Amino acid sequence: MVILKSIVLVSSIKQYIYFSFSFCKEISEDSTLLAVGSKNSSIYIYSLNRRKLIKMKLPNELEKLDKANEHIYEQMMTNDETTNTNQDSDILYNQRVLCGHTGPIYSLSMSREKWFLLSCSEDCTIRLWSLLTWSCLITFRGHTQPVFDVQFGPFGHYFASCSLDKTARLWCIEQAQTLRIFTDGCNDIETLCFHPNSNYIATSSSDRVLKIWDLLESKDAQPIKPIRQMSGHKLNVCILKFSKDGKYLISAGYDRQIMIWDCSNGTLVTCLLGHSDAIFSMVNHLMKRR
Repeated sequence: MVILKSIVLVSSIKQYIYFSFSFCKEISEDSTLLAVGSKNSSIYIYSLNRRKLIKMKLPNELEKLDKANEHIYEQMMTNDETTNTNQDSDILYNQRVLCGHTGPIYSLSMSREKWFLLSCSEDCTIRLWSLLTWSCLITFRGHTQPVFDVQFGPFGHYFASCSLDKTARLWCIEQAQTLRIFTDGCNDIETLCFHPNSNYIATSSSDRVLKIWDLLESKDAQPIKPIRQMSGHKLNVCILKFSKDGKYLISAGYDRQIMIWDCSNGTLVTCLLGHSDAIFSMVNHLMKRR
């Protein structure tokens, strides 16, 4: 029965995603939440376990809580006891819809503690959403063309984005202005990722060149230059990942190749072949050599 219900759950999500023309997805680190960005500019949040997607209580109710209680977080959330438990009792997930963008959603990034979600869109904006109140907290404006990718930094306070306007930008969730701008000349920047120490980002542009940028570098009135440039892909790169020890950069894309680069000198370590079509996603477990 449990297996059957799980199959129904997955089938229902796949069917819904198919008909809404999803562009991107994000799964929380503990695999309890699934966020889906769609062509219709909406973001759908699904619970992947039996827990409902509850909402934080109103401010006047929060004031009445005992701040010293060790279970304060659980008490901050609503307990919807009015829900009809007989209705849709066979569905294992609940759903929330986040609306605000005016164009297709191109990328999503969820914070580790599952409190926040970042989204970027064809409408040239980035939005920070609260997964406690299910509302938009702030809209980040600065890019002048569609934003292709957005990623939280390893520690959640900073995030980076890249766009058709040929720039990558560093942001802080506490302010609406851009902190750093990284310009790639005549090429659109299509994807990016953070280094594990949060001091660097890697980007891939339409000329298929990978670049590593130092986030701590700041030159007044002068463009920031990449500290590493790596080329080898024959077609556009779709995904970038640093190894967990930060020594290697892994790239893959439309040319069906997975390339592993040494970040210390920018040389190609190895190229993995075997895929028969474009590579759009990967999970790496490349650890430090002993």
